[in-house]
Amino acid sequence: MCYSAMVLQHLKSLGYRFKARIQTDLFEELYQRRSAGEKLKIPRAMDYNFTTPSELPSVEVANYIHSYLRRLGSELEQELFAQKTRLAEAERKFKEKKTKTAEKEIGIAGRKIEALKNRLEKLRSNSEQPDDSRIYALQYAPVIVWENGERVIKPMRYLCRPAGFPESFDRDYPGCYNARRDSLKNFWKNQYGRNHAILVISSFFENVKDSQGQNRVVQFKPKGFDQMIIPCVWDRWSEKGQPDLYSFALITDDPPKEVRDAGHDRCPIFIKESNIDSWLRPETVSEATLEKILADREKPFYEHAMVA
Repeated sequence: MCYSAMVLQHLKSLGYRFKARIQTDLFEELYQRRSAGEKLKIPRAMDYNFTTPSELPSVEVANYIHSYLRRLGSELEQELFAQKTRLAEAERKFKEKKTKTAEKEIGIAGRKIEALKNRLEKLRSNSEQPDDSRIYALQYAPVIVWENGERVIKPMRYLCRPAGFPESFDRDYPGCYNARRDSLKNFWKNQYGRNHAILVISSFFENVKDSQGQNRVVQFKPKGFDQMIIPCVWDRWSEKGQPDLYSFALITDDPPKEVRDAGHDRCPIFIKESNIDSWLRPETVSEATLEKILADREKPFYEHAMVA
């Protein structure tokens, strides 16, 4: 599984690099919905596209973003105050009587206070941080599809909910941010060969077990490549009274030796740039050609480092 990835979020750069049109109305709609209170997870790096003058200046979208950030900041401040009150109360009780319960409360409140302070500091920062481009399941990312004779950049959620399934699909199938290559003709048969996209990333992260059996997060980067072009399947989910949901899953396969030796059994497929249009237009090629695109991939050596 690729549980998170560093994604190229700068839309102008992505459009220029891959000669793709940015579908701005979908981005604007997404930000309007989040500003109105819908719980949409949009990476901070995507925000900078609309709040940085040199990128894609849009007063309307920038206002949506600032409105959301003000509301979120207020909520975090309120929670921080509540946790500080909780800590003070726990410390008072511990001073009166040194109990394990009070000691535990002090530890929990202290950790939450630090986490909230870090979130507020990051929220108020005007400079982009490396981790701002990292996406996790249920967050949005810019993907490239083929539409009306051109490449188009659309915002889609990272966890594909196929058309026709209930909203509970997300809870029942929490691993569907990845699509195994060996399940494309089965579980993903309604998307594979029909709805294809690419996601551009610089690295990906996996959970692995260390020698003591403890979970660790490892970051994998392809040596000699700044970007990886990852094939994806996607769908458009619609239901009366609900906004349409565009969502995707990236395709994984058996890993190369160095990834397996690092402790993980899956790896995103990295297709060749020359195969982008054939992948994005599956109706124009045979199934055998699609299989060849997935098999005839880039095969870099994946360097890795423990990050947590």
